[in-house]
Amino acid sequence: MVQKRKGHFEIRAIQSDLPALQIRSTPQGPSERFQIDIEFTAERLELGQLAGTIRVLTTDDKFPELIIPVRGRVN
Repeated sequence: MVQKRKGHFEIRAIQSDLPALQIRSTPQGPSERFQIDIEFTAERLELGQLAGTIRVLTTDDKFPELIIPVRGRVN
């Protein structure tokens, strides 16, 4: 979940440097809160260490960009 304490904002874009991630956010348009769903695409997963980031670009003045680290291991 990504949320703002007061007022509405929008998610402009969500980007990741990990091609195995499929990312969606709801709702569309302005809101106080967004749910971000992340799934792995099995065909794009590779064995070994998984390390990268998810960037959430918003219309919020104080937090126009959120960077979420992603770390793990695929066995």
